[in-house]
Amino acid sequence: MKVMMSDPALDDVEGIEIYLSDKSPAKARKLTKEIFARARSLAVFPRRGRMIPEIRDDNLRELIVGAYRLMYEIDDDEGTVEVLAVLHGRREVPMDRLLDD
Repeated sequence: MKVMMSDPALDDVEGIEIYLSDKSPAKARKLTKEIFARARSLAVFPRRGRMIPEIRDDNLRELIVGAYRLMYEIDDDEGTVEVLAVLHGRREVPMDRLLDD
């Protein structure tokens, strides 16, 4: 599987790094690296994450990375995994970014 990061997900990661850098630049870099490493790992076993509980669609899944939810979509036909959002666990799920109209 090919793993891609959507532009909004990249913006999420950048925002997380900026926010955390104020407190600890080293921890911010470490978390950012972990997020990207976990995303890349989906190329081998994309269904290892759980279904997003708010949606219950087998192709929309998430991995927990620290306090953050890495939300992604699997497209078996295209052979891709696309990371759609990376959000703090207390934030509301952005349904508009995760569901097709």
